Amino acid sequence: MGEMRLSMTKSEILLLVLVVVLGVALRASWMLNPNTGFMVDEVYYIPAALHYLKPYIGGIAPGSMLTENRYVPYYINPEHPPLAKLMIAAAIGIFGNNPIGWRFFSTLMGSLGTPAIYFAARRLFPKAALVTAAFYALYPMDISMSQIGMLDVFATTFSAISFAALVNDKPKLSGAFFGLATASKLTGLTVGLPILYYVLAKKRGQPLQALKMLIVIFAIAVVCYIPAFIPMGVDYGWETVLLDQFYMVLVQQHYAAGPGPFLPFEWLAAFSSNFNPTIFLNNAALTIVSVLGLIYCVIKSKLLGPLLLTGYFLSAFGLIVAAASLRVVYFFYLEDAAPVFVLLAGAFIGGMLDIGSRRARIVAYACAFAIFVAAAILVPIVLYGSSVPYAGTITRITP
Repeated sequence: MGEMRLSMTKSEILLLVLVVVLGVALRASWMLNPNTGFMVDEVYYIPAALHYLKPYIGGIAPGSMLTENRYVPYYINPEHPPLAKLMIAAAIGIFGNNPIGWRFFSTLMGSLGTPAIYFAARRLFPKAALVTAAFYALYPMDISMSQIGMLDVFATTFSAISFAALVNDKPKLSGAFFGLATASKLTGLTVGLPILYYVLAKKRGQPLQALKMLIVIFAIAVVCYIPAFIPMGVDYGWETVLLDQFYMVLVQQHYAAGPGPFLPFEWLAAFSSNFNPTIFLNNAALTIVSVLGLIYCVIKSKLLGPLLLTGYFLSAFGLIVAAASLRVVYFFYLEDAAPVFVLLAGAFIGGMLDIGSRRARIVAYACAFAIFVAAAILVPIVLYGSSVPYAGTITRITP
């Protein structure tokens, strides 16, 4: 991994703050829009948050809790872990049952992803760290997901923070955020493979030491995962918590069959004659550069940084491919891979800058310019288009 100075210069701090503020401004637009109803899967998560605020007291059998019927008076959306919904509930308690309450923590979490990407990139490829953070601040997919009260951005940001801690040689802290990511949505497991790669690389030839480190990291993750279920246990019984661990996995079989493993790859390249903004949310220019970055990291995988990035891609994008093989998937599943797409693009640009030749610098600058141009075109479409991104309709419901 690249060398990193212990301190940041004033200009670096100022530029990072400006990039983060820009990201916050872009992500806050729907939170501040009082005329919206529930968007996409907010129809599940906001009612679940409301029921955590006012739990149903009625002696419910644990098995009855495991339902996806959001109209029952004890609905808590047991398909997914509780942490993100509890954070949404906290914001509703503070700001009220309105778009600010529903989306405050989504906007905050999405905004925190930008500095997480910066501190990961600063260790991996410091010459391109700031530009990589800017890529993420302007990444259309993460902007979209940060605007609404869904779970994906919580898991994604906690995973990005976990990865940033890992590449900065703080495995215990990485384990803590790994647990928080998984407590938000099970897709938070995507950072598990980089953690495994890290341990095996650090403890190469020391199997017992590697096992000990893995156990410690996993134990920390579990300790951070379990508290999210305390309200469920207190309100509805601890047996419900145990049953829910199985339900979250087994409920997937009730969905229709998946479209096959090739759909995620079609997402990366698909275009429509109707110019549907949803197909551009991944920023095609960045995706192309990230493929080059993946090739670069595979070539350089004897080094720890590129190895960890390769593992992050395999786990994040691999999970999407695996899900597509088994069940219905949606475009916003690509949010789980958003940090690694951006980091891979930054890795390629950083690698070109490290070469130092005039031709390599031109390639790096051209790639960065193309990504920013694509973002400048796509972000206004996402934010100010005639319809909500990737949602055919807005459900206007008063919870």
